[in-house]
Formats: sequence, C-alpha cells, structure tokens
Amino acid sequence: LGFRSTGLLAVTLPATATPQSAAALRDVLGRTPGIEGAASSDEVPGRNPAGQNEAFTTGSYPSPVLIRMNAVDAAFFDVYRIGLLAGKITSGGTTVDANADKSVVLDRTAAKLLGFAQAEQALGANIKSADGKFARVVAVIDRVRQETAHAEAAAQLFYLNDGNFGAGAVLTLHASDLPQARKAVQTAWQRLFPDDVVTMDTVDAYLAEHYKQDRMVGGLIAAA
Repeated sequence: LGFRSTGLLAVTLPATATPQSAAALRDVLGRTPGIEGAASSDEVPGRNPAGQNEAFTTGSYPSPVLIRMNAVDAAFFDVYRIGLLAGKITSGGTTVDANADKSVVLDRTAAKLLGFAQAEQALGANIKSADGKFARVVAVIDRVRQETAHAEAAAQLFYLNDGNFGAGAVLTLHASDLPQARKAVQTAWQRLFPDDVVTMDTVDAYLAEHYKQDRMVGGLIAAA
C-alpha cells in the first residue's frame, strides 16, 4: 500500500461542517492525550478504489498521463507514514483560490510516468491539468496504492491544501489508545456538531471492508 493503516482512526466530517468547525475539531483532538497526530484529507486512502482521475502533462513530456488526485494537508504524510523520496512537504498549500497555482506531491509512479527518471528531477516542475491549470511539484513520495488487488496501481498526485477542509472531509487521528480516541471524538463532536451523527472507524476496518468487497467481486467473476 505504501502507507500505514494501524493505529489510525478516520472521522468523516458532516455536511454541516465548515473549514472553521473542522479546524476547531482538529485543534481540540490534537491536544488530547494519547492522540499523537492529526491530518486532514478528502478521503481515507484506499477506501474508494476508483477515486478522481485527471490527465496531466509537462513541458518536456506532452503526452497526457492519467493520475489519481487527492487533497491533503502537510501532516497527512507523517500520519500515514508515507516515505519521502525528494523535496520538502510544508504547510502553506491552499485550494481556496481556484485560479492560483497549486503545490502538489507526486508518488514515484506518477513522477516516472511524467518523464522524471529520478525523483529529484521532478522538484520545481510545473505540470498542467487537462483544464489548463498548472501545479508545481514540491515533493516526491514512495509509491502509494489505493486500488483493488485486481486493478493496476495508478499514479498518485496529492494537492496540498491547508485550512480549507469542511463538509465530507476526513480527519485522521494517529492514536496510541483507539478506544480513548473514540471517546474524545464523541465528546468534541457533541459540542461542535450536536445535530449530526458521528461517522468514524479505524483505517484498518475501512481497508478490510474494501478487500472483502474486492474478494466478493473476484468470486463472482470467477463463477461467471
């Protein structure tokens, strides 16, 4: 997979969440004893095997490359313990201004498909999406796999987005005591989102369900 799944609790924000209330939840839980890290993203890695994909090109490699996209904050790579191959991942990325150039992180597969033989060669490069918008590569990470076992591993791109996660986003907590972390989430949730039902589970549980469904599909195909 290329990322850690054990010891992680994923909390899906409700439709009523705003960037401000999402940040408040993260701040409260980040100060909770036993919670060692918190990261925001648009999805739990591996929970959605299809994902969102878009074609990208570079100036030196004009052939379109289909890449899976996710929005994450800078802490995401530490919380999920994803190996850094080149560059530096820091806070400051944003997707608030839709016309601004974005800072992105590529995985090793995406970098190679875009024509960068070495991870360091991708740093500072501008890549262009199918809608004509540019993004700047600030780091390259090791290969990440979110697809099913029956699908080819896709190239991965992560937009750095700090402070703009709201409704439907995922807050992932790295906790030494998961039951205690669940209690902390319930307490904070009741104060911030009193009219919404909390949705949370471990990343391991989400992945187990994902693999279960994949095996069922594989069995149906084999029986056909």
